Amino acid sequence: MTTTLFSATTLLFAHAKIEASDTSQAGQLVFSPSYGWIIAIIAILVLLAAMFFEIVPIRRKPESSDETFCMRLRRIGICIMLIICVLSPSIMRSTLQRAVNATNVIIALDITGSMRAKDADYAKNSKIERIEAARNIIHQITKSYANSSFAAISFGASTSVDVPLTPDARAVDNWINTLRTEPTSVATGTSLDAPIDQTLLTAKAIHDAHPDDTTVLYVISDGEETTQRKRRTFSSLRAYITNAFVIGIGSSKGAKIPLEKTQLQLDDYSENNTSNQWVIDPATGNPGISKLDEKNLRNIADELSGKYMHSSLNVTFGDEAKPILSHQWRMNETAKPRLRPEPIIWPFAIFASILLIWELMSWFITSRKLV
Repeated sequence: MTTTLFSATTLLFAHAKIEASDTSQAGQLVFSPSYGWIIAIIAILVLLAAMFFEIVPIRRKPESSDETFCMRLRRIGICIMLIICVLSPSIMRSTLQRAVNATNVIIALDITGSMRAKDADYAKNSKIERIEAARNIIHQITKSYANSSFAAISFGASTSVDVPLTPDARAVDNWINTLRTEPTSVATGTSLDAPIDQTLLTAKAIHDAHPDDTTVLYVISDGEETTQRKRRTFSSLRAYITNAFVIGIGSSKGAKIPLEKTQLQLDDYSENNTSNQWVIDPATGNPGISKLDEKNLRNIADELSGKYMHSSLNVTFGDEAKPILSHQWRMNETAKPRLRPEPIIWPFAIFASILLIWELMSWFITSRKLV
């Protein structure tokens, strides 16, 4: 028994160290319970209790029972085989396939200069940069849509698909961790309809490839529109989007926008100059104030037949994902090989079945004798 528990502990620690992306550990034997460790531990405790009540009579040798030593060993063997089956011993195999949830999440993020204003609130953070709040929100989105696929789009002076559709949530996390707002010197004004074309192409490509999937769109912006032309509608996206959420970041009071310099400007800038520099409003000659425009964002949400949400203190996003996640799964080819556990419980299941049939036949024969 001690040897069995020691081996189980060794395999458990080996499983904890193995990462799906580390194919060098292919071929290792691990425990991978099909229904999770909590259910497995409960089942094992029940089976261990059954074993205990079979082992104790061996020591006490009760005279009143007609149970033989062979019967007890057989029942203990059944419990041991079932414990092994519950633990589901598996061999780690390298594969290029991965089961992913049939949910696709498109994130369109505003990276214009106004996203540097420090008036955003999210969760427990107050008065942080809007882009920082967006960063925290996107991390929460990738956690909430477990095993889903993601695409990331940034828009400002130009729009680009920074992360094509991928089941690798870490690619989106790495993207947002390194993303910066556009420098003020290249800004041409904020146009909220800038992401429409790229988002439409991305959503249509996803719909054509996986027509039965659930596709969710997140538009994250402060809603500020500084161009004079009329904004185009987002309604064309409804044909390819299942659910849409528009998240507003910032405050109606607003805040000044710090200058974002290009690398050449940073090289020329004196390190000893510590004075704050802000984006200047050409109409007044004073530092401009960027304000959250919830009206624009609510209109976009209506055009998408979606929901508007505001980033605020003590509020986190992600709960909206629970009723949206698809109940369907599909196999997806991955660019890099990954590890997956391949169960090898069939020999133990066969042996347990033989012992159970033997136990059933023994019980049947004994019961017939008593009639």
